[in-house]
Amino acid sequence: MKKSVISFLNFLYLPIIIIMMVLCCIPISIFAQEKREVTKQNNRDTLILEKHKTTYHFDAAIYYATTDLATTFNDFISQENNFSPFIVEGNKVFLPSDQASWFQIPVRSEYDEISDWFLQVSNGYQMQLYIPQLDGSYREKRFGIFYKDSLQSSVPNYYSTTFSLKKGTSMLYMRVVPSERAKKQGGYKQTFVLFRKDAAHNHFAINLATNSIIYTIILAMCLYNLILFFLIKDKSYLYYCISIFCMGIYFYTVPTLKSVAFWGKLTQDSEFNAVVNYISLFLTVIFWIKFTQSYFGMRTNFPKWNRYFTITIFINIILATLYIFLIGDISNIFVIILHLITTISLMTFSVVVFYRKELLGKQFFMANAILFVFAIIYMGDVLHIIPSNWFTDSALEIGIMIQIVLFSLALASRINLLRQQVSEQTIDKERLERIKAEEIKYVIEKKNQELEEKVKQRTAEISEKNTELEQVVEELDTTNETLRYTINRVEEQNTQITSSIAYAQRIQEAILPRQEEIKKFFPNSFIIFSPLHVVSGDFYWFLELGEKKFLGAFDCTGHGVPGAFMALIANELLNEIILYKKITSPEKILSQLHKSIQYSLKQSETKSEDSIDGTLLCVETDKENGCRVEIASARNSVYIFDTKGAREIKGDRMSIGGDFQKENVSFSLYSIQIEEQTDLYMLSDGLQDQFGEKTNKKFMKKRVRELLNEVTTYDSSLQKRTIESTLENWKGIKEQTDDILVMGLRLKGNND
Repeated sequence: MKKSVISFLNFLYLPIIIIMMVLCCIPISIFAQEKREVTKQNNRDTLILEKHKTTYHFDAAIYYATTDLATTFNDFISQENNFSPFIVEGNKVFLPSDQASWFQIPVRSEYDEISDWFLQVSNGYQMQLYIPQLDGSYREKRFGIFYKDSLQSSVPNYYSTTFSLKKGTSMLYMRVVPSERAKKQGGYKQTFVLFRKDAAHNHFAINLATNSIIYTIILAMCLYNLILFFLIKDKSYLYYCISIFCMGIYFYTVPTLKSVAFWGKLTQDSEFNAVVNYISLFLTVIFWIKFTQSYFGMRTNFPKWNRYFTITIFINIILATLYIFLIGDISNIFVIILHLITTISLMTFSVVVFYRKELLGKQFFMANAILFVFAIIYMGDVLHIIPSNWFTDSALEIGIMIQIVLFSLALASRINLLRQQVSEQTIDKERLERIKAEEIKYVIEKKNQELEEKVKQRTAEISEKNTELEQVVEELDTTNETLRYTINRVEEQNTQITSSIAYAQRIQEAILPRQEEIKKFFPNSFIIFSPLHVVSGDFYWFLELGEKKFLGAFDCTGHGVPGAFMALIANELLNEIILYKKITSPEKILSQLHKSIQYSLKQSETKSEDSIDGTLLCVETDKENGCRVEIASARNSVYIFDTKGAREIKGDRMSIGGDFQKENVSFSLYSIQIEEQTDLYMLSDGLQDQFGEKTNKKFMKKRVRELLNEVTTYDSSLQKRTIESTLENWKGIKEQTDDILVMGLRLKGNND
């Protein structure tokens, strides 16, 4: 099936290409002949519009001047301007990119009445054509990409406009502001073509036919080689197909008068179009090199050439990347020189394969030689070395078309040569496969015998291992039974421990004073109580005794169940000291609590270091003296806020209990007369010792003071929520490190 398809393609290929080349040459020759006739009859000083002529190339009749971009038409014609010829020594002037160019076009119409005309140009972002009227004034016609939203629908592209011209001699003016692309290239060349309005359609039809044939040939060659790739699975055809496709994109996006007129309202001067144009040229070169490497097996047959062309590919890739990001900073000449060197290198390699008589080396040499000659002509036109005309402008396209046709024919011939080689290789392969099959058969028989012996040995070993495994399985079963029993015991004990802790929690909650009771006497108060492990070593304490109300915040050694037991003991001892021993002064209460802890825990005998840090307040109110607060503290600080500012009463540097060598200890007493609204805060060290998620550092006392200073203006419920949310945000995903207790109350002064 593949052979029949390939034969059919080879049969039709040559006639189709010949027909396409003939069709391509007809419109090009017509256009060239028309251009030559018009150029011969144009006058350098004045463009004469004759009745029997329809198309004019009038560059020789144009004079130009440049001004800054802000100059208007009225300013321009009111001042003296130095006009220069647009054609110098047969070449067009290279116009500046940072100024507006003004073109003066003297015209003499030989028509008996007003005639309609169509003007087509090749470059420009913002263009104005000024046409003289019968009354001596000038009418402005705007066109270009800048005015694309206001252009009339009858205009086929952004670079053309229509106008009417009176009989006799007139002076046309045209202003052109260059495009961004022209600015980045350092300048531009301009092309003018004037059509009689009724003849413009014929010009665009010829242009359409020419370009259609060119792109049809490129597309046909691309599809043809793509089909060959899928049939033969040879990467050479894929690389060649991609190269042809990129070449087509290059011609599609190259900004010439012909392409502008052909593609209509396409933004040829856009940044994207420029990048695509350059990148497609780079890709054409890169994949043409890849095709050459693959076609001649360069890695094996020409290793030095392969390294050279691989380096060339990398240089092209680097330069293409620079064009994308720094297109305005790279010279076009540098790129053209690189591609010229690449073309010369490919031509040199073509000579090498020609003399070495490689497969289809002659065809490869001829195709590249023709392309090389036409590429030299085209580069000479781009670099302004040779005069520019229709042939030099289209030289690269002509060379590419001839090269594609010649080399596609060579690739088609290569299929027959490869088929012949494959046929010969198939015969040799079948003979070798027969010999190899006999050798394999002998080796297989010998290996089978060896395998049978090994199987017997392995079977005996497996049998022995199975016996050992059965014993291991029995031992594992016994071990599993033991583990199941142990797991059940652990789960039972865990349930008992969990139940005990839950019961301990209920006991602790029952012993702690209810917050509603505290709020009864201190409405503007709050308590944040957060145990680390269900039950807490931190506890708060409250007792009412006549006019005196006692409030305490304590932190016992440890947390969880041990800390909770310590809190339970301290809670009962505090009640006993005040209610039964009648001690009501805070510093003496703490001193007595120190003795009671040592006695209750027998610390003189056990040497136990268990102790309590905490603060005790006594709030006393009477009608004569108002409100007075007495404070005693072991290690922990009390924070006080009023209109005078913030104060910190630091606790004595000793704990309650623990130090069995000191039975009698004294704590300091602080007395405060409340004359105005005052906020007091007592807390354990749980808040300041909490680690944060983001910093992995403790909250610290400094942040505690800043936080309390922030919330002291809030009411008690908002204070509590703010502290809790601040703690939660600080902690994040970090686990709580200790029991946390914060107590706050607001007292009214005598003057409130």
